[in-house]
Amino acid sequence: MAIEVRFGRYQLLHRIAQGGMAEVYLAQQTGPAGFSKRLVIKKIHPHLAHNEEFVGMFLDEARVAAQLNHPNIAQIYELGEDEGQYYIAMEFIDGWNLRQLNKKLRRMGMRIPPELGARIAAETCAGLDYAHRFKDPSGRNLRIVHRDISPQNIMISRDGVVKVIDFGIAKAATNQQLTQGNVLKGKFSYMSPEQAAGKKLDRRSDIFSLGVVLFEMLMGEKPFRVPGPVGKRRSDNTELLRRITRCDFRLPEPGEVPDLLREVIRQTITLHRQDRLQTARAMRDMLEDAVERMPGPGSARQLARFIAQAMGDQPLEGVQVSASFPSLEPSQSKDTADPQATQIVSARRVSGGSKGHPLDAPTQVLAGDRDIPTRIRVSNRPEPSFIDATLPHSTAQGIGVAPVVITMVAGSLLGLLLAYLTL
Repeated sequence: MAIEVRFGRYQLLHRIAQGGMAEVYLAQQTGPAGFSKRLVIKKIHPHLAHNEEFVGMFLDEARVAAQLNHPNIAQIYELGEDEGQYYIAMEFIDGWNLRQLNKKLRRMGMRIPPELGARIAAETCAGLDYAHRFKDPSGRNLRIVHRDISPQNIMISRDGVVKVIDFGIAKAATNQQLTQGNVLKGKFSYMSPEQAAGKKLDRRSDIFSLGVVLFEMLMGEKPFRVPGPVGKRRSDNTELLRRITRCDFRLPEPGEVPDLLREVIRQTITLHRQDRLQTARAMRDMLEDAVERMPGPGSARQLARFIAQAMGDQPLEGVQVSASFPSLEPSQSKDTADPQATQIVSARRVSGGSKGHPLDAPTQVLAGDRDIPTRIRVSNRPEPSFIDATLPHSTAQGIGVAPVVITMVAGSLLGLLLAYLTL
C-alpha cells in the first residue's frame, strides 16, 4: 500500500504488513546536508492505544529488543510516541523471512540444501545465545526468552545475513506486562511441550522451537501436524497441542538427513528440557561442526546466491517484519493464510486430563498465526530436490510491498544449468 505520510520525524513510504496489534511501514528519515536513512516503523493501531495489555506488550518489545546489539538480531533504534500512537523505529532488512522461502521451495518440490539449513539455524543460534545471556548495565542477567522462534521471525537478507526479529512476546526479568496465567502466546506448530502446556519457560524452550524450524527446513514439513483434512480449527489445535505436549513426532531415519543434523534434531526436539542441548551456543557448535563436514560450503555468500535463485532476486522495497502479535481480532495481514484468532482450548483435552496437571483450568489461546500444519499436502508431492547454490543466477526487476516470486520450474532450472555449462 503506497502512501506518502509524515509521521513525527519520519516519512512513511508504504505499509508492508498489518496485524491485529500493529502496522509496519517502510519509512525514511531525512536530515541536514542530504542525510537520508531507510528504516521500518511499527506503530500500534489507534484503536488499541488505550488497551493496557497490548500497549504493555508493545513497550516490552521495545524495552527488551532495544538493549540487544548483535549482528543476528534486528536492531531497534527508537521508541516514540506521536499524537497518542506509540511506535518503534527499527532496522530495515532487505530480504525475506524463512517462511516465505519454505513456501516457495515447497511449491517447486524442493528443500533448502542441508548445509544452508544448518547455516541459517547456526546464525539464529548466535542471536539467541546473545539474547539468552544478555546482562543489563548492573550485571543482572535478564533471562530473555524469545518464545516465538518460527520461520516468520527469522529473516534472511539478500546478502545472506540471518536475523532474528519480533521480540513482541519475549519474556525478560524486567517485563512490565508479565504473561497471564494459562495464556498461550506464540505459533502452535513451533511451541515447546512446556510452552504448549502453559508452564514456565526458559531458554531451552527457544532451543526446542529452533529444532522444529531446522526439522522443517531439512524435511520439507513440520514435525508436529494433524493428519487428514483440516477439520474444526479448535479441535485441530487441541490435537496439535496434545501431540506437542507428548513430543509425538517421527525422527528422520538415518540417511534422510545428514547424521550430524539428525543428532541435532534428536537433542533439541525432545520432551524433557533437561535432555535437550542446554544452550544455544552448544546447538550452534553442533551445527557449525555439521557444516564443516558437508561437501557444500554453507557460507553467507552461498546462502545469498541460493535465496536469489529461489526468490527470483527481485529488488525489495519493503521488509518482512512481523506485525502478528497475539490478537483479540482477526488479522488483516496478507502474509499469512491463517487468520489470527482467540480460542479457548481445554487444558484437560490437551493434557489428557492428568491428575494434578497445572492447566486443569481452561486455557486461553492467543495466537498470531496458528500455522495449522495440515495445510501441507504430503501425498502426491513431487520428490524434493535441491537448488544448486553455486549456479549463476538471473535477476528480475520489480517493486512491491511484498516480494514478487518467480516460479522456477524444471525448464528454468535446466536453462540455468545450460547457461552454466556454456560459460
